[in-house]
Amino acid sequence: MSRTRALRASVALKAGVALRAGAALRTALSLRASVIVLAAAVSGCTPVVTGMTVWVYEDRSAKVQLRDAAIHAGIIARFTGKDAALPIDVDTEVWEGRVLLTGMLDDPALRDEVGALVRKDSRVRALYNEIQIVSKEEKESRRKERKKEEERRQKSEKEEAEGLGRIVGDAWVEAKIKTQLLLAGGVKSVNYRWQSVRRRVFIIGRALSGRERATVLRILRQTDGVKSVKDFIEVKE
Repeated sequence: MSRTRALRASVALKAGVALRAGAALRTALSLRASVIVLAAAVSGCTPVVTGMTVWVYEDRSAKVQLRDAAIHAGIIARFTGKDAALPIDVDTEVWEGRVLLTGMLDDPALRDEVGALVRKDSRVRALYNEIQIVSKEEKESRRKERKKEEERRQKSEKEEAEGLGRIVGDAWVEAKIKTQLLLAGGVKSVNYRWQSVRRRVFIIGRALSGRERATVLRILRQTDGVKSVKDFIEVKE
């Protein structure tokens, strides 16, 4: 298979998964909630937040989570329809109808067009287009870096840890932030989504208080390897 065909196949698979996410999410939410309640009843302990229970513990309602998943799936589909490589070069995060775009492109006009594709969905209440304009060489370099990062994720846990320890790249920064927010007191990490682009971190979500927002930003700014932080965190009223 040629490189172009392999790229298109990978993006098509990603889009297909996203399109099925909305349909599967309602069932998954119900199942996860039932599992958590059962586990708590059997053990007599407070459930622990894990990757399997993130959706339940978010402050977003099930209805809002489903809507955000549908918005995200639609964006990926429109990106793929425009250019199969767009979902690779542009990362999309959706939180309560607010959309954060990060990544790298080498064409300012395409950056604007990408924003227009997002706004085609009337459910989008705010768009933060933080896509960086770089040279074609820089864009290709990031693609290769992300491919290597994905290969590391597919290795054993020990090998992955060793790999991340050697290279302080975007994947390392994102993983470090995840760990620190999970361990931080007074922070509900499941209410945030973040991306690192050339170690410049962009974060979106909702804080339960101004104090929590300040704590999150402090953690991000003090994370090794982070060059800058830009936030789109709303404080819950």
